[in-house]
Amino acid sequence: MPDAQQVIQTIHQVVGYPTAFLVAPFALATFGGAKGHRTSGIIFVCLMTFLYVTGLYMSLTRHEFGSWEYFRNLVFNFFGFYLAVLGFRSIYLLRRPNVSCPVRIDYVMASILTGVAVCLITLAVFRNTPVRVLAIVACILTWVEWKELRMGFSPRGVLYARHARYIVAAYLYVLTVASIVHLGDELSRNLKWLWPTMLGFLLIPLISTRHYSLVKHRRKTTRYAVTVLLLIALSFGGYAMYEVVSGQMVIGAQRM
Repeated sequence: MPDAQQVIQTIHQVVGYPTAFLVAPFALATFGGAKGHRTSGIIFVCLMTFLYVTGLYMSLTRHEFGSWEYFRNLVFNFFGFYLAVLGFRSIYLLRRPNVSCPVRIDYVMASILTGVAVCLITLAVFRNTPVRVLAIVACILTWVEWKELRMGFSPRGVLYARHARYIVAAYLYVLTVASIVHLGDELSRNLKWLWPTMLGFLLIPLISTRHYSLVKHRRKTTRYAVTVLLLIALSFGGYAMYEVVSGQMVIGAQRM
């Protein structure tokens, strides 16, 4: 009889594949308010919540309590999930122009992001390259977060930029987890952790920047960035499904 961790991990992966390679790509493909975007976006955040809860159980039981890997998994998975929460909060505020913002909850959320950055920095002191890069990412996002809070989320277009930035970053976290599971033999340890982050450094500025030289081309740069991300994600998804169907990767197998 399979143990609880095996069952939960299998359920986690069964839900994770359509989240990563169906729901999220559909939400990306319908950006800009196209039909289905709002519904698929809500479904994505709900599924992310489910995946975080089931992933938390595995994080708490997979590695020895108190080990570096134990805390790395806790912080890394919360970071990825929390990015989706921040993205959801941003679109919530954007769709309610009569709601004053920022308010206390926004400062609390920024403080939590700051705490995540501090935790990643602490972990990075001991090891390793992927965590050190993620610590830099968390520091950048924290700096931008507090800057936008000081600006009072003004102009209001900042909220759209925040939504795009955080949701795409959350999706890149999902791709990172999938990469760790499926590309362990194909890529080096650092590269399997970091290629989605490197992709984010290239694409997220095109989607979320408010620099005057790019704002007037926002729709074009966003379409370009989303197209590139979709092509990479769907290609990777096809490879992942090939591994599962061919038996090269068994759902429920431990690869991290």
